[in-house]
Amino acid sequence: MIQGEIVATYRDDGVLGSGGFGEVWRVIRDDGEPFAKKMLDVDTPEAIKRFQREVRILTSLDHPRIVRIVDTQLLSEPYSYLMPIYRGSLRGELSRVIGNESRIAKIFGSILDGMNYAHQQGVLHRDLKPENILMNNDDDLVISDFGLGRAIDAKTTRATFTGQGMGTLGYLSPEQADSAKDVDHRTDIFALGRMLYEMYSGHSMLAPQDLSSLPIGVTMIIDRCTKRDPDHRYQSVSDLRIAFDAFTDRRGEITANERARELVAKAITEDDLDSSELEELAELIERYQEDVDLLHELGMQIPVTLLERLFERYRTAAEVLTRTFTTHATSQGWGYEYTDKIAGACNRFYDAAVGRPDLRAVLIQALVEIGVNHNRFYVMDVAAAVIAKIQDDEEAKEVARELIKNQDQLEPIAGRLKVRDLRPALKELFESLGL
Repeated sequence: MIQGEIVATYRDDGVLGSGGFGEVWRVIRDDGEPFAKKMLDVDTPEAIKRFQREVRILTSLDHPRIVRIVDTQLLSEPYSYLMPIYRGSLRGELSRVIGNESRIAKIFGSILDGMNYAHQQGVLHRDLKPENILMNNDDDLVISDFGLGRAIDAKTTRATFTGQGMGTLGYLSPEQADSAKDVDHRTDIFALGRMLYEMYSGHSMLAPQDLSSLPIGVTMIIDRCTKRDPDHRYQSVSDLRIAFDAFTDRRGEITANERARELVAKAITEDDLDSSELEELAELIERYQEDVDLLHELGMQIPVTLLERLFERYRTAAEVLTRTFTTHATSQGWGYEYTDKIAGACNRFYDAAVGRPDLRAVLIQALVEIGVNHNRFYVMDVAAAVIAKIQDDEEAKEVARELIKNQDQLEPIAGRLKVRDLRPALKELFESLGL
């Protein structure tokens, strides 16, 4: 293709843009399909070599995130090549992307895919910036303009053409500014970090980089990408992709956590959730059952009416929430006032857990343990009151089996009970301990 001539017929249909190399035109092929034609209007030997190098690089790459060459004219002026036409660039879309984490994740992830492939093929870009990301939409974008690109370690193409090869201020790595001919793939990683910074902050690339207002996870990624010393940056786009994916996954979790809190808050203020919201809350509880802090927080706030609906319709989620809440509540010390609030939450769980004697037993044991370990009379009174109102013999047996596990804690509870009035299994437990 390097030596070829365009054989199809194309009709010029207006200028799309221009730059130091020349112009980009919209053209229509004889079958009616539009393309973009990049034309070189500088006829110096250096410019021609650079243009041919860009064509050579692009024709060597085959990836959905790197622009594709459709046709070329390199044997006569005006030198040109044709590529698919795109609606615009990331630069034009940037104002609508800034701070939008879901869009940034999709767009930046696609750029990383393309650059990781290019580096694996031994190709640098050396001029990554929003203008060189062509887009139809967030799912359809490509990296373009490899005019400063070169093969990694290619010794025959290291010469920097007069006035060229410097990249673009704001995205230019320190080593590229010092000596453009001696850079490696980590100069692209620097530019990727600067692009990510711009997508999050919206700040001009000519202003000092200020990470203070950005999420801590993305701050760490940008900071490492843009270290002055290339040895301190990510050493591959693949490593950068791993870090970025981990960050976006965590942000997704945070968003889901916030949604769970939002649903519980709505249930408190409006005293109800609709069916779809209840199902969503149940799914979030099950999905994040390892997040004990979140489930403890939800358990402290969730109203009894919402708990009753969970126990009715989503028993697995209700059990996950109950067991995680009680395990966390008994795992550490709390302030006196907070232990009283935990007791109130356990009482709500108990009232909602109709038909689940096993869970009711766990809740009573949690009340006993918290009250005795904190020497909190109020919590011990709550525990005793719940035990005293048990009327179901199966539940009494479950509670007795649970309480015997920590029988040394039962004396202060027994002093708050009329043991003779308890259900047989509980009465037998306390009497067998001489209480």
